[in-house]
Amino acid sequence: MKYWRLLLLSPILLFSCQAVYVPNVRNTPLFTGKGEVQGAFAMGVNGLDLQAAGALTNHIAIMANYATVDHGTDVLDNETSAWYYEGGLGYYKNYRVTCFEIFGGYGKGSGSTQSKDDDESLAAPQPPGGPVIASYNKIFIQPSFGWNKRRFHFSISCRLSTVNFTQFSDRGVAKIAPTTFYIEPAATGRINFFDNRLFGFTQAGINMTTHTFDESTLNDTSDSYYRYLNMCLGMGFRLGGKHSRTSKRE
Repeated sequence: MKYWRLLLLSPILLFSCQAVYVPNVRNTPLFTGKGEVQGAFAMGVNGLDLQAAGALTNHIAIMANYATVDHGTDVLDNETSAWYYEGGLGYYKNYRVTCFEIFGGYGKGSGSTQSKDDDESLAAPQPPGGPVIASYNKIFIQPSFGWNKRRFHFSISCRLSTVNFTQFSDRGVAKIAPTTFYIEPAATGRINFFDNRLFGFTQAGINMTTHTFDESTLNDTSDSYYRYLNMCLGMGFRLGGKHSRTSKRE
């Protein structure tokens, strides 16, 4: 394994577990005006994220995101794979230096995870070792507050997600998973290049829930099946909108 990958993944070695719900990177475009289009990709501890967003008017915007995870046993001692996609509609207001935006949307995803130690850790009368598999849909609302400086953008988001599991199989045994509520705050920083048309960014976020699955459903707590932490580095582009040469922002 590459040393840089081990360094990037080291934070979740402390907080990771078998996870079928892996939250994606929050998309926070901080639009400056009508006709602006943004696209970005990010690599992080939870995999690869692709993002796109566009400002339809000076206040209305859309976005679409895709995420995929493929972690082998040499990374987290778990075999984990997942995919997720979502779309959203939002409102934004730009105050030249500061910006507020709120997006709401819908997404679908699926995840599969299996620990190498399943066969050793499970004892009769539990089922034999095997993967935990889940499919779900999600409704979310994501408010963000940001600062649009000429060379640096910073935003704080607090996404609220309701995840409805449509399928849940725990080591070959089908179970009923209740609808679960997650709180997913994150902080994002951008450095702008080439008249604000290209940017590099980093994001760090945490994922929390107060819900506990009861013994009649999953025989475990919900934090056994979701990823606590996400961190990433990415690059993106910005077309249209107001750029630093035409903006009075400092």
